Amino acid sequence: MKSIILSLIFALISILSTSGQNYQTVNSKRIVYFDNQNKNIKCIRIDSVKIQTDSILFPFTEIQKLDNYCYSPRVASWIGKKIIIKENGLNEFINKMGDTITIHTNAPIGDKWIAFQIKDSLIVEASVVNHDTLTFLGLIDSVKTIRFQTFDKKMNPLVEDLNHMEIKISKNYGFVKTLNFYLFPNFKIDYPTGQFEEYNLIGLSNPEIGIRNLTWFEINDFQIGDEMHILDESSCWDGRGRGSATTNKFIYKYIDRADYIDSIIYRYSRKQSIKTIYTDSSSFKFYNDTLKTTIKPDLFFDKLPGEPIILEYGTYNYYMLNESPLAKFSPGYPIFGFTGDSCWGLIIADGCISDKKYIKGLGGPYYGCTEAFCLGGAERKLVYFKKGNTTWGNPLIITDISDIEQINNIQVYPNPANDYINVKFCDMSNSDCSISIYNIQGKLMISRKLELTDSKIDISAFKTGTYIFKIFDKEKVLKLDKLIIE
Repeated sequence: MKSIILSLIFALISILSTSGQNYQTVNSKRIVYFDNQNKNIKCIRIDSVKIQTDSILFPFTEIQKLDNYCYSPRVASWIGKKIIIKENGLNEFINKMGDTITIHTNAPIGDKWIAFQIKDSLIVEASVVNHDTLTFLGLIDSVKTIRFQTFDKKMNPLVEDLNHMEIKISKNYGFVKTLNFYLFPNFKIDYPTGQFEEYNLIGLSNPEIGIRNLTWFEINDFQIGDEMHILDESSCWDGRGRGSATTNKFIYKYIDRADYIDSIIYRYSRKQSIKTIYTDSSSFKFYNDTLKTTIKPDLFFDKLPGEPIILEYGTYNYYMLNESPLAKFSPGYPIFGFTGDSCWGLIIADGCISDKKYIKGLGGPYYGCTEAFCLGGAERKLVYFKKGNTTWGNPLIITDISDIEQINNIQVYPNPANDYINVKFCDMSNSDCSISIYNIQGKLMISRKLELTDSKIDISAFKTGTYIFKIFDKEKVLKLDKLIIE
């Protein structure tokens, strides 16, 4: 009996030892996060598995281009159309054209094999160049490094970007460095903007370590005492100088927080001023009150970076950048509209369109754009915050007294002008003021710091026409009007 038990134990140890040598690249039981040299974050999550002689893993798909006019959110992941995990340690990735890239995960140092081949055209040889214990994400594990060399059909070496790339596979956690295999060996990417390149591991869900997906709750995670100062400016002026410009200032202070299973309820104070300058008039509004808001999960926002959001009329996705603080972005409109027959076409949009930025623990959206149909645009930015003992930026000052009166103390003359203009302040206590002049297309023509009481600005190089000038003190717009040059 003892001999049987010992035999079983040795057999079990043998099995575990053998399986431990399989450096499997991708595991279906975890979400993995990578970033490229531009800090753009990509994810691998296996949505389905087929168990046959081999295991076939299907990662969630991204929006990919099918031909000159059609895109699809249902074709392939950035890591490939599918991943085949073979019992002998071979891991196969299927690229854009349906070809196979083979990674020999059990190969020892010095082993070489044909990883990819295009008949009568290209051969890609892979080899294990290093096998060492490395530290990554605070973990310590055995890691293999695999590099590539390209050849023509006669095995003459070729000069390709792939020759300078590598992948790293850890024993217990899969890829530490990988390539976007959908574009292997160097297909040009169509959407999103990018290229065939390396990606480095920055986070895992099992164990939970490093970067992870940002959720709507994390974006709106405020504690009692947190303070947010937001400046929202927009303007639109036509070729004759008619239009409007609005400056909207907010100060939010969080007073109370109640957490529930499916929501967070905040009570906060709001101080807000709204100043609008029209062609021939102005208006001012002021608020100082206490409000409540309820934060609930946003299923679209909570999707992984790159994971398509498919609507009846179109498709788009959020993306993330590995920056500090961590941020998530969405396009200003559905990028692709459904045209039928599994085809989504690129939407051509005009106007003030900008990606919207959401920041962990700092809310959003924040954005900035130029208006296509008039001189102007829109910008919403965080200018100051206080979170716990951390502060950043320059705080806003909001009172119930309109600062429109200050505009009347600023004189810009002559107008119309020829070679120069004068900028005169009747009462200027701050020396940190500047003037910017834009043409009617919104291009910045000149920007100058102003003197204490009187400044002369040379405009002799300007062509005849209508321009817009803005005088501002740091974040505060003091005057915005048209300038005619004859």
